[in-house]
Amino acid sequence: MLVPIIFSFNYTYNTLIDAWKIYIGSACRFIEQCSKPQKIDRIYVRLDYDKCAHLNDLAIIDLRNKVPEIEGVPICLPKKEEPLRLVLNAIGSGADPSRRKAFSGGLQKTNLFKAVEKDKIIETVDKISALCSGDSGGPLFFSQMGRYVQVGIASAVSPPCERSAEYMQNRYVDVRKYLGWICKHTGKYILCIIVILGICPKEDTDDEEDL
Repeated sequence: MLVPIIFSFNYTYNTLIDAWKIYIGSACRFIEQCSKPQKIDRIYVRLDYDKCAHLNDLAIIDLRNKVPEIEGVPICLPKKEEPLRLVLNAIGSGADPSRRKAFSGGLQKTNLFKAVEKDKIIETVDKISALCSGDSGGPLFFSQMGRYVQVGIASAVSPPCERSAEYMQNRYVDVRKYLGWICKHTGKYILCIIVILGICPKEDTDDEEDL
């Protein structure tokens, strides 16, 4: 299957393509032990990316080769008017300040509560779980009728995850606001059909931290 990867521009900024290792979505906790890295063909970025305001923090990665279906777990793009669930899921393998070795936890999943939708951003809150360094570009999603639907892309957290706070605010790029741009740069007719109809494969400041 062809796999255009929707990702965070913040994570690709000033980074050489050859320095990247891309692993396709998997339930494997330490993915380096389960699959081989994919090579990048090209990266599309938003020229209006605003690092300070965390706006338009979005990129698309085209892989050089097709990905075997057995290696990846498909995830759907949302419809333009897709309503958000109160409780959403997030996945990442970034730092965990509670561990002696911050990056030893591997891939983790958590639930986050939707708080605000504004300025092409989805904000979530939680008392326990938060994004952390290395989680940038990870998906915000929900499960619907046996399918995963991605509505956000991890961009920032406030306050930084190593600080204690009553609530942690996570900022995600709202994928629904960029569906036209995604279709334009993937050039895949089937992807545009997914965007319009919601069709997809079944599941088989100093107080903010850039991730």
